[in-house]
Amino acid sequence: MLPLWLGAMPFAIAYAIAAQKAGLNPAEIQLMSLTVSAAAAQMGIVQLLTIGASPLTILLTVITMSLHHVLYGVSLAKRLKLSRLDQVTTAYFLTDAAYGLTIADKNNENPAFLLGAELSMFTVWNLFTAVGILLGHVLTIPATAHLEFVVSLTFFILLISLVRTRSAVGVVIIAAAFTVICLTIHLGSLTIFVAGIGGALVVALLVERQKQYSQPLTRSARE
Repeated sequence: MLPLWLGAMPFAIAYAIAAQKAGLNPAEIQLMSLTVSAAAAQMGIVQLLTIGASPLTILLTVITMSLHHVLYGVSLAKRLKLSRLDQVTTAYFLTDAAYGLTIADKNNENPAFLLGAELSMFTVWNLFTAVGILLGHVLTIPATAHLEFVVSLTFFILLISLVRTRSAVGVVIIAAAFTVICLTIHLGSLTIFVAGIGGALVVALLVERQKQYSQPLTRSARE
């Protein structure tokens, strides 16, 4: 999780500074990090508060931005042996980083590993939210730093480690195509949801069709 901390730290500080400028008090800023704990969603909330959006608009926006977590949950439920308490706890603390790290090892079926990764990022995110609240007025993060690249690079490395079959390569290629299309039409945060489901569904259909066509040929060859 250490490389992902590098990406989370400046974002947590930036969120706290932006939230203060939007009129939130320190308790509200920290409470949002404790309950939402998602960089994109929290920055989205702050931006909507700045323009005076209604509570319903803010709620729907956050739900839309978090839909991909449904996919994460389905994937983890198949991989890990989770008790009811495990399900509730890990669902609350689930983040992109913890999910990616957990599924990177196909032999990993330990819920404690997932929870440890989650708590790691949760602690860092909230700690640096507090730093942003306390020292935001004297801290500056240069726009030229591009520290968000650390997060993207880390996930790219995790992706490469998972692509070991032709089907996996197909999912990556088709999901990438869906991503380009979604970004072109400005679909926003729904891009992750559409690309994830779209890539997996298309490849699953192609594999199933290939099996159907190959079975009759195999029988005729034997005859």
